[in-house]
Formats: sequence, C-alpha cells, structure tokens
Amino acid sequence: MLDDWLSKLLKVLPTGSEIEIERALKWVLCIQQLLFRLDHGTRKGRCLHTAILRKHFELFEEGSLRILVGLWRPDVAAAFARPGRRS
Repeated sequence: MLDDWLSKLLKVLPTGSEIEIERALKWVLCIQQLLFRLDHGTRKGRCLHTAILRKHFELFEEGSLRILVGLWRPDVAAAFARPGRRS
C-alpha cells in the first residue's frame, strides 16, 4: 500500500503542476511522522504503542488522511509545549 501510494506521488514530479508537485513532496516528507509518531513523553507500554501504530496504518489504508493529520496536530503541539523539550 505505502509503495503504491509513494509511487503515485512521485509520478507527479515530472508532469505535475507546481502546486501538485508541492503537495506530493509535502506528503512524501511528512508521511513517516504521521504514521510512526508516538507519545514519547509517557510510559504507556509496548501494547498501547502497537495499538497506536496499528490505528495510524489503518487510517492510512482507509484513505483517512484528514483524520490522520488531525490526530498529528495536537501531538505536535503537546510535544512543543512539554517543558525541557529539545529544540
């Protein structure tokens, strides 16, 4: 699934409009963050982390990218708000 998706995005590069190319590149660069992020600030355990990753991939396979991005935004905001975070 991921290989097919990335292939489709990369096909846009030689023939796409400027906006299509920009969007494709943004997706290529952010997909690992959307799929693999975990809340490293807590000790939730391996089972919960596995469930989080599974849910991210299920959303991706369903094409629910808007939901996936919507889940990512508060995670990033919380990480930036955490005291002692590295810049």
